[in-house]
Formats: sequence, C-alpha cells, structure tokens
Amino acid sequence: GEDKIVVYNGSFRNDVPYSTDDKPIWSHLVVPGDVRGRFFYGRLDEEGKRVGKGTIYDEDADESEEFLKCFSDGVRYEKEDVDHPETWTYITYHGDFKNDLPHGEGVQHFFDRSDKRRSGIYKGQFLDGKRHGRGTWTNKDDSWKYRPIEQSHVANWDRDLMHGIAIVEDRDHVHENVVYTHGRCQMPFTDMGPPLTGFDNTMLIGSVVKVGRMAGKAATTGYGPHGPGASIATQKKKFGFFGMGREDHAQGVNTDETKAVQLMSNTVVMSKKKEKNTTVVSRTEEEEDMEA
Repeated sequence: GEDKIVVYNGSFRNDVPYSTDDKPIWSHLVVPGDVRGRFFYGRLDEEGKRVGKGTIYDEDADESEEFLKCFSDGVRYEKEDVDHPETWTYITYHGDFKNDLPHGEGVQHFFDRSDKRRSGIYKGQFLDGKRHGRGTWTNKDDSWKYRPIEQSHVANWDRDLMHGIAIVEDRDHVHENVVYTHGRCQMPFTDMGPPLTGFDNTMLIGSVVKVGRMAGKAATTGYGPHGPGASIATQKKKFGFFGMGREDHAQGVNTDETKAVQLMSNTVVMSKKKEKNTTVVSRTEEEEDMEA
C-alpha cells in the first residue's frame, strides 16, 4: 500500500509530544480494522493525555481538502468557529479536558449523517466524560429544550442523564420546575433528551508518548515500536447512528479508538529537530504484507 498513516502532527521535546495553549497539536484517531477516524486539536500533558481546551472533529472531516490542509500544516481549522456552534459541521465537542476526558465546561454537537444535519446540542458541565451538573439540551430544530433553573446550586444532570429540577420548553409552552429522575420525567412530558455522551473512561492517545520516546531510537537504530493503525484514507465506512440509544463513536472517545493507539506497527519519525512541527508516519502490517 502507498497510503501514509498520520497519527500525530505537532512538536516534540525530549522525544515526547509537546504542546502548550499557544502550541496545540493535531492527532488522528482510527479504530482497529478501519481506515478512518476522528481528529483532535488541542493540548496534551506529559503523559499524552488531553488537558485544557480542545476540539474533536468528526471523521467526515477527511472529506474536506481545506480541513486536511489545516491538519497537515498544523494550524486550526478556522471555517468552523469554536465559539459559535451554529457554524459547526465537523466539530462534535469543544471544551475543557482533564485526564483525557471532557471535564468542566463544554459543548457537544450531535450530527446526523443520514441528512447531514445537526440532531441536537448540549451546552454545560461535564464530569469524567459525562454530562453532569448544569447544562442545556436543545433538539435539532429547537422545538424542545431542557435547561437548568435560575438557582445556580441546583443541578439538572447526573452522569449523562437528565436528573433534577429543570425548565422544559416546547414550541407553545415553558414548563417550570419539571422533575426528572435518572432520565425519566416525573411529570406528563415527553422524554426527548440526548443519547449517552460516548466518552468512555479510557486513555485515548496517551500511548503516543511511548511512540515518541521510542521513535527517536528507531530513527538511529532502525527499529521501533508498533505504531497506531491510523490513516487518513478515502474509504467510507457504514455507520449506525445512535443505535440502541448509544452513539458508537460518533461523539467523544471509545475503547475501540484506544485499541487503535495500542495496536502499533513500525513507526518512523519524520523529524530532524525536536522543537519543530513533526508528523509521525507509520505503515500497517497489512501494507507491509502487500509489499512483501
């Protein structure tokens, strides 16, 4: 195969990925057995975990030449304004990260591939990758909204589920002090909340640190670790949207993507200086077998 596999585009320091708020990085994440995956733009800590502000882009972003150029150049994709979700097409999450998961304030964008339209949006607080605390869910046509009451100490989300006292708005009415318990409305209203976030409690790209440490040796000794089976590819894959109330990997992170980082094949670091933008390029075992 001739396709090159890009898993990381950013700076290195002491053989590990290096980033700051002023020098964010790009990472491309692909599940095992596939050739497409989502993209992350933001900051990593010294262990390769996402921290601070960051943005996750849907895998369909690889259909945009403008997006791929930004990824290749190591610059932000400016066509979608992270502060204005109404401009979002590929962004599925923007906000705070801690320990590799959404944690703090964030916005999650649900995108329906069947008609290329937004199917809903959540703005509010996250805890360990789940909607938790205070936040607002709005469905795709703004005909139904679930939001917190004015008292700032009253939460309306608990571990991804609508839970607490909230305000429910539809096209005709505003219902105050509506009670939800673990996703179930205790009053005669339709449950129209979002599916689960899909942010599994798994480290997604921390293994990139190991790749960075070992790749320096590979450049001089001729050997290296197995790199992620990741690729910016052209093949389209079938996708089940929100099957059985789950998001698969439409949003957030999941265990399959973690495996993509853990399953590594020969990695070559295309870098001569550690403080410059660097792209890690690797080949899958399948590609090597085809060349043999």
